[in-house]
Amino acid sequence: MKRRSHIVVYAGHGVEQWKKHPPSVESARPSRCPRCGCASRVVGEPLKVIGHGLRTRLQYGPQTPNGAPLVWSFELRRYKCKPCSAIIEVVPPSVEPRRLYSRQAIAWALKLFGVDRVSAGGTAVLLQPWRRVGFTARSTWVQLRRWCRAIRHGALFDFVQSAPQSWTHRQVAERAAMTVAAYAPIEMRQSDLSAQVWAGALHAR
Repeated sequence: MKRRSHIVVYAGHGVEQWKKHPPSVESARPSRCPRCGCASRVVGEPLKVIGHGLRTRLQYGPQTPNGAPLVWSFELRRYKCKPCSAIIEVVPPSVEPRRLYSRQAIAWALKLFGVDRVSAGGTAVLLQPWRRVGFTARSTWVQLRRWCRAIRHGALFDFVQSAPQSWTHRQVAERAAMTVAAYAPIEMRQSDLSAQVWAGALHAR
């Protein structure tokens, strides 16, 4: 049996708008398969990239800097490429593959911890969508450490320059946050750094 691979394609706007006005099967269909490159539509032939159902996705974190942390549930559109069997998921640009927190929330957490020098526990309070923060998170938020380690190994925000092994998590977070901010639209260069980080997270790929 041919092994299938899952590919993520970004489309549309934020999760809130996606929930209110989810894209139709036709409007979200990729024009071609990202894996094999075949066109979805060829005149006179059946569709090559076909609808493959929906998948429920959760996303954690605030929707704006300093906003209330929430849990969002929405439906992803899935497609299957008939020639190569790739499974394609079309998602909002805020989705970070294999992460529950949004790209903006992760970037903002790195800014809080690395640039503003907020404690790991304080960062957890602002990001976690639960009222109570566990005892461990008050001193060292495991999620934050995971993100910093993933950045070190290029598994998260792989556009960030690799950090020396001697760097602390806080130093890694600071570099990552400032790099993300640099991707914000040029007209935002005079904006608050949190706003730049938030916008940059959506543009940096």
